[in-house]
Amino acid sequence: MFPKILMVISTFFVCLKCSNISVDLYKDFDYIGDTITINSIFELKQNVVHRGELQGILIENQNVPVLPNNFLNGISVRELSITKSQVRDVEPGALDMASVVNLILNDNQIARIRKGIFNKKSFSSLNLNNNNISHIEDDAFQGANIEKLSLDGNKMTKLTSKMFTRSHIAVISLQSNGISNIEDGTFAKIDNLRELILNDNQLEVIGNVFRNLTNLHDLYLKQNQIKTLEPGCFDGSGIYYLYLGSNQLTHIAKGVFYKVPLVILHVSDNRISKIDKGALAGISTLKYVHLHNNNLGDLKLSTLDFLNTPLNYLVLSDNCISNIDIGVFKNSKIDDLDLSRNQIKSIKKKLFQNVIIHTINLSENEISEIEEDAFDDIEDLSSIDVSLNKLKEVKKRMFSLPLDKVNLEGNVITYIDSDALNGLPLSHLQIKNNHIATNNNA
Repeated sequence: MFPKILMVISTFFVCLKCSNISVDLYKDFDYIGDTITINSIFELKQNVVHRGELQGILIENQNVPVLPNNFLNGISVRELSITKSQVRDVEPGALDMASVVNLILNDNQIARIRKGIFNKKSFSSLNLNNNNISHIEDDAFQGANIEKLSLDGNKMTKLTSKMFTRSHIAVISLQSNGISNIEDGTFAKIDNLRELILNDNQLEVIGNVFRNLTNLHDLYLKQNQIKTLEPGCFDGSGIYYLYLGSNQLTHIAKGVFYKVPLVILHVSDNRISKIDKGALAGISTLKYVHLHNNNLGDLKLSTLDFLNTPLNYLVLSDNCISNIDIGVFKNSKIDDLDLSRNQIKSIKKKLFQNVIIHTINLSENEISEIEEDAFDDIEDLSSIDVSLNKLKEVKKRMFSLPLDKVNLEGNVITYIDSDALNGLPLSHLQIKNNHIATNNNA
C-alpha cells in the first residue's frame, strides 16, 4: 500500500519539475526581453515577482504537464502565454493571487475545465484553443468576467445548461469542436453575451437555444449540418448579424425571423429552393442578404417579397436562375445587385421597373439579348457588368443611361452600333476578348 502511495507522489513531483523550462519575459512587446531558465514551474513566481508588472511571460515548446495551485502568486502580467508545452491539467487555484489580462493556453493537452480555475477571474481574453477539452464542469465559469473566451479546435460534442451559469462573457468562440447537441438554456445564463461563434461543428437542429438572447448581436453557425429552421427559433433575440452559410438548408419558412432585428443575413452555400412568402418581409433593419450558391431557380414575384426594404447588397449568384418574373424588382432599392453565374438568357424591358440600383452584376450568364431601354427605368445606375455572356452585338439604346462603367469583356461581340455608346459619360469601358474589328473597337 505505502510503496504505491509513494510512487504516485513521486510521479506527481517529477511531472511538476520535469526538465528545465525556458521563459521569455517582456517589459515591452516592442523589444526582446529577458530569457530565464527555471527548473520547474514552481520557480516562476520567485524569478518574476520582483520584476514588477510585465507585458508578457511566454513559454513555448517546453514540458509543463501541470499548472499547479498558486503557481502565479503575486505576479502581475498583461499576457501569460504557455503554448505547445504539453499542459495536461490546470489545478483549481492555479491563478489565485495573480493579475493576468490575457491568458493563452493554446496547443496543449488539457482535457477538462474544472471548477475553481476561472471562477471570479477577469480576462480581456482567455484562449484555450487546440487542446483536448471534452468536458467543462458545472459552474466552471461562475463569476468570471471575460471579454472573449476562445475554445476553438477542442473535442466538445455537447454543451450543457450549467457550463456557463452566472458568468459574464461578451464573446464565446467554439469553432471546430464536433458539437452536435446544445441544451436549451446553455447561453441564457450568461450576462451580456454579445457574439457567439459556432462555425464548423455538427449541429443539425438548433431548437430554442437562441431564443430570448436579447444581448446577442452576432451569431455564426457556418459549416454545420443544419437542415431546418423552425418558426420562432430566434424569437426574442437581438441578432443583427446571422451567418448560416455552408449548411444544408432547403427552405426558409415564414416566422423564422419574425421581429428579429437582422442587418446581415448570410445563407449562402446551402440548398435553398424555397423562400416562403413573407419569410423575410417586414424586417425593416435588413441591409445585406447573401443567397449565393443555392437552388432558387426561377425568380417568382413571391420569392423576393422582402424587397420593400432598401438593401445595400443582394447576392443571388450561382442559383440556376434562368427566368425572372417581370415585377420581381419593382419599387425596390438595392445598392448592389449580384445575379452573376446563373443561366439568364435575356434581359427584358420592364424587368427593372421603377427601381433604384447603383450596380448590377450579370456576368457569367448566358445572355444573348438585352432589349432596348431594358435599364432605362433604373434610377441611380452607374455600373453594369455583363462580361462572359453570349452577346453578339451592342445595339443603340441597349445602354442609354449616364453610366460610369460597362463591362462587356469575354462575350462574342462582332458589331457595335455606331450610336450605341454615344452620349454615355463612360469613365471605364471594358471590352477585351471579343471579336470586334479593329476599326470598331476605338
